[in-house]
This record gives sequence, structure tokens and C-alpha cells, in this order.
Amino acid sequence: MKKITMAECCTKTQENLKAFLKAELIERGYSPLDQDGFLFAEGELPVMLTAHMDTVHHDNCTIICTSPDGKYWMSPQGIGGDDRCGIYAIMKIIETHRCSVLFTEDEETGCIGAKKYTDFVKKNPDANCVPKNLNYIVEIDRKNADDAVFYSCDNPEFEKFVTEDTGFKTAHGSCSDISYVAPALGVAAVNFSSGYYNPHQISEYINLAELNENIRRIKAIIDKPCEKFEYIEKKYTYNYSSSYSSYGSYGYGSKNGKSSYYWDDDYDYDSPKQLSLWGNAPENLAYEDFLCDLGLYAEDYVERFEKLSSFVTYRINDEIENKEYEFSPTKTDTYYQDKDFIVYKYDEDVKCMVTCNCKIVGRKYSENGNLVEPYFNKYSADYYYMIPPVLYTDFYNYYMENIELYNDDIDEDIPVDTGIEEKDQMEEDIMKLYN
Repeated sequence: MKKITMAECCTKTQENLKAFLKAELIERGYSPLDQDGFLFAEGELPVMLTAHMDTVHHDNCTIICTSPDGKYWMSPQGIGGDDRCGIYAIMKIIETHRCSVLFTEDEETGCIGAKKYTDFVKKNPDANCVPKNLNYIVEIDRKNADDAVFYSCDNPEFEKFVTEDTGFKTAHGSCSDISYVAPALGVAAVNFSSGYYNPHQISEYINLAELNENIRRIKAIIDKPCEKFEYIEKKYTYNYSSSYSSYGSYGYGSKNGKSSYYWDDDYDYDSPKQLSLWGNAPENLAYEDFLCDLGLYAEDYVERFEKLSSFVTYRINDEIENKEYEFSPTKTDTYYQDKDFIVYKYDEDVKCMVTCNCKIVGRKYSENGNLVEPYFNKYSADYYYMIPPVLYTDFYNYYMENIELYNDDIDEDIPVDTGIEEKDQMEEDIMKLYN
């Protein structure tokens, strides 16, 4: 049996990937239902796994850059970890755990495939498009390593089931495919991290070790005995003002009948004029739909940094050299700090941050010369993305050598990575190493 590799997941177009997955499911003994917008196959275990087949990148990836140890993967075309990591994870999980699967199309443009699936279910009750025995749904389409996102599903027993002693931690999100599939099927659902970072950016990268670990974790959760977890809708009354914070938008409203301030950590509004939504959202309009219509997507949340000031002398601890020294940036320096006082350098060419392996441990102001402890007033700089330093050199070289090919006005063919087979072997090695 041919098993799909991570390299194949990243380098296929959505159309070719769908055909490949269908063929492999058939080879594994499934009877997939291939419809416009989705691919569904019923399994034997009472769990449905779902991921989306599209990425935000215009072209499929043909170049893969890897760190020397094979742990990190990246591409100057966009690696497409969102959500090819989820596709890969599901195909690995069903090698040993025969769950039902749902692969959707065009999630990045508004959960189109998920909506087509729910419409199909509603209009075709006898089409064998819903698992006959279903306890819960697992989506694998979340950045980071340990997140478990439940969106509008408010089932405390289910949340405890998937986070207690599993390594996953409850996180906040606003919309993904399960936001539509779970209420349509009436079962609880969760979206787990799949080890990708910097989603929707050229600087997106995959941590294969984290992906492999989460495959193991999800298998362990599937092995836990349970009954059906019902979908319970959260009771929200949205009342957003134009207020704004450095971490996200906030407002005043009610949750489960109790008035409180609440945060929406998935949104940073990069605009002088902030979102304003007074009063309640219409009952026939999902709040997630409202935000998606504005082009505000959950995974667009990014880290923020503050630029180091030329008016300040910083006391720096070099964690590589294990020594301290003083540093005064010039007005043209592009050094930044994060909320933990780690220092980064911004690369203007590839639009990403690279760690300097240094930490600010103190600072002196030019006006009085006093040494003060690190503080952090606010995030005041633009939005930036970070990549692991071990990836930076290869990624930068690939990007700069072929930068003219990534211009939308040029129709030349993107060069193809001739070392894909090496990446397949590297994938096997990294999975064994971190297993």
C-alpha cells in the first residue's frame, strides 16, 4: 500500500490531492463519497477526523527547505502547512485507527467545502454521508503545538475529555470547518494544533516533531472509551465597540447570561478604524460569517514586537556566548523585542523575524543614565512573523535566488525541488527520532 508522504501533501494542488486521497482511501478499504466541495469516507470507530485540502498560497509548493536535522520544513512559495499538516496527520492516524474522515475544499475562502457538506447532508438524508455511530469530531487545522479550540461548542465534559492529561490546552478561536459541521451533525468537536506556524504567510513553517507528537496524542484520545458528546451551542450576545487592545479586540457583552468583558484573541485589526458592531448580531447571521465577510480570519492573528529605541542603552545577555554587554541601536537598526524581552532582527526582504539568541536584562535611558529593569508598556510596532533560525539561511537563499518568479505579473514556471525523495526519507527519520 502506498502511503502519502508529507512532501506529497505539500506539493500537490487541491485537485490532485483530492484525487490522490480518494484513491488511497479506496486502497485502504474505504468507500469514499466524492462530491463537489468535500470527500467523505465512513470508518469503523465512532470518531470523524476532518481537515481541509486547500491552502492560501496561489500555487502548490514545489520547493521545500528543511533545517539540518529535518525537524523544520518551509518553502519560499509557502509550505502550506495550513492545512496539509492536518491531511497528513489524518492519513497517518487511520493507518491504525479506522475513523471516519471528511476532507473539505476551499476552507480558506470561507469554509466553502464544509458548508457544501452540511447542505448535502440536509438534502440527502439517505446518502450515507454521515457516520452511523459518531461520538465526536476531531479537526486538525490549528497552528502551534498544544491548542484545543472548541469555537461555539460549549460542552464542558467534552472539553475535559480531550484536554485532561493529554497535553492539549484550551485555546480561543473564531471559525473553522467544524463551526459548521459540528452543529449540523449535533456532536461536539475540537480543533487541534498540527505544528504549523505563521499561517497565511510565505514564512509559514512546519515543525514535524510537534506534528508527529500530536498524531500520537490524538490516537491516545481516540483510544479512550466514551459515549456520544452532544453539540451544545454557546450563549453569546455580541456587543463590540471600536475599542482596541494590543492583543486583540474586546468588548462588553454577556456569556451564558452573565455580563462580562471578553476577549477575541484571534483578531488583530490592522486598520486605524476598528471594527464596530453595536447591539446584537442578527439571529440568522453567524458571527463568524460576519467576520469572514470582512476578510477577518481566525488564523490571521500574529505576534507583535516593539522596536528597540535609539534613545535607550540596553543591557543584553548573549545566551550563546553566555555573557552580558551593552547595546545602543542606531535610528536605522531593525532590532525588536517580544513580550519576554527576547531580541529579534527583522529581515526586510523575506518579511520575517530572526532571533538573535539574546535577551534584554536591563536598560539605561539617555536622559538620566539609570539602569532599570525590563518593562513592556505596549506592543507598538508593526506585525511580524518569526521563523526558527536554523531555517533562515536556506529559506533566505531560495527566496532571493528566485524572487522574480514569485511576482504575480510573471508567468514563468517555478523551479521544482529535485530532492523530494530526500525529503521523504528525512520525514521517516524525523518521525522515528521524535516518536
